[in-house]
Amino acid sequence: MPPNIIDLLDSGWLRVGGYAAAAALAALWGRRERLGLASRDVDWWPTYWMMSALLLVIMGASRAGGLGDLVGEFGRDQARSGGWYETRRAAQAVAVVGVS
Repeated sequence: MPPNIIDLLDSGWLRVGGYAAAAALAALWGRRERLGLASRDVDWWPTYWMMSALLLVIMGASRAGGLGDLVGEFGRDQARSGGWYETRRAAQAVAVVGVS
């Protein structure tokens, strides 16, 4: 049976490729800014683009390596061993509010 188009579009490797492409473009634009090939209104643009590229590389590596699953499983194991897994919703709400 051929793969469903939705399954292909939801592929983790497609996301990794997207992160890699976006990181390459951000790094290219940062290099362009650093060399002065683009108009420079603000001096921190090269740093912004390079930090964005780094963040995108980290996100792609995390997706490729399944780091999110490992961190989630580690958190669940800690909650179970600490005896507060059943009451974890309050801690999750605090974490969500803190992140947002």
